[in-house]
Amino acid sequence: MKKDVSIHFRLSSNLKEKIKRESEKSNMTMSKYINYCLNNKSIIVLENGKEIFYELNKIGNNINQIARKLNSNIATNNDIKNLENIEQELKRIWQLLNSLKLKKEI
Repeated sequence: MKKDVSIHFRLSSNLKEKIKRESEKSNMTMSKYINYCLNNKSIIVLENGKEIFYELNKIGNNINQIARKLNSNIATNNDIKNLENIEQELKRIWQLLNSLKLKKEI
């Protein structure tokens, strides 16, 4: 949706600080944060988000290495076992992320 209107309003300094704090925690501008709130969109903040994304990135790199081996027909049985382990780990991570999402939205 095009943002073509600017609005100015007064609020208490406490409320402004709260909006600023929450928007920073959400890694959003205050404008974007307020828009999300007004449109009833969920805002989920993961306290260890950087670590989670780092681990997911490492898993993605491992999958890419195994995929290259599979495409080159040089994959070993060990590579296939690693891929199965990665699949189980990804399922566990998604379960954890989904449980965090449910806790935050309640």
